[in-house]
Amino acid sequence: MPSPETTSPIEATKLSLKSSPSAINTIFLPPVDLIGLSDDTEIGTRITAIVNRSLPAFSHSFRTITSTHTVVSLVVDLFSTGAIDIADEFNMNAYIIISSTAMLLSSIYHAPKLDQAYSCEYRDIPGLIQIPGCVPIRGVDLMNPFEDRKTEAYASFLQYWKKLNLGKGIFINSFEEIEHDAIKALNRKQWDNPPVYAVGPLTRTGVWDGGSDDSGCLKWLDNQPPGSVLPAPSDKAASTSYLSAQSVEDPSAVLPEGFLDRTRNSGLSNQPMNAVLLTENMNVALRPKPMENGMMGRDEICKVVKELMEGEEGKKLKSKMGDLKCVATSTLAERGSSFKTFAKVADILELNLYIRNEVQQAFLLQALTID
Repeated sequence: MPSPETTSPIEATKLSLKSSPSAINTIFLPPVDLIGLSDDTEIGTRITAIVNRSLPAFSHSFRTITSTHTVVSLVVDLFSTGAIDIADEFNMNAYIIISSTAMLLSSIYHAPKLDQAYSCEYRDIPGLIQIPGCVPIRGVDLMNPFEDRKTEAYASFLQYWKKLNLGKGIFINSFEEIEHDAIKALNRKQWDNPPVYAVGPLTRTGVWDGGSDDSGCLKWLDNQPPGSVLPAPSDKAASTSYLSAQSVEDPSAVLPEGFLDRTRNSGLSNQPMNAVLLTENMNVALRPKPMENGMMGRDEICKVVKELMEGEEGKKLKSKMGDLKCVATSTLAERGSSFKTFAKVADILELNLYIRNEVQQAFLLQALTID
């Protein structure tokens, strides 16, 4: 990962790395030159640029690691596909991990077809958009790169599937029981994509020492009565937009006394595509209906919150969520779908390692014979 001098990782990340299992080692790469990246550079573009500029240092570290350890494969995230070329240099398979859903991955692969099918901005499409294997979705609920078709970020996004196809497979943070149709559609390879392995949910296991809770969020939650906390988007952008629409300059004037102090640094960003998955596909959430200007009215929010916390529909959703929690736990068990999927990958990696060793021994024997 890039050096702290380059990106100044937050303390929570540092503490999280320190609390990782002893078998996991962390290597910080040297700082890179950030010339050409302005403060308003889109975050995805910025991350990718930093990773790409770190590749020479990564290649050196990777060579050092392979000289002392048997490396089976390289796994990179969505922004680090440039490192796959390095794996190729070492004749090694590379996989990509996306810590999100099959729906998000499907939208990446389906983006070029959507671009051909529609000429207007996606938010202006009157009907629902169908992505194979996924629940229909409104254009306004698609992820950020779809927001403005005139940007360079959108143009790059349309070609991103090509980078994903460089991997031998793609891991996603989902599981069969909640996204069966989407996972099935991806593995039909209608987009000529590599195999997709649903190995979620990705969770922290083992003993947790509280090291990564530097914001105090989890401790705060533990101190609240069961079923009494409602997660809500309260990031800077969402708060500013809402308060501006309501002509409110001072948030404390409209919020309960002490609310800002109790929730400081504890906000969650809104993710419309995940909201669609939770409400339309999994049926474990309620979603307020926006006004004509796109904002959520206070009366609508009040109605939905009251129903979720006290109403009959809320009770049903809580019951469904409890069932889903059990399913998510069982899928990681020995006979669960995600366990079996990851075991299949392990078998593939073991076979690849065996073949590679056999090839190396054959070359060595040939060299000895020639000598």
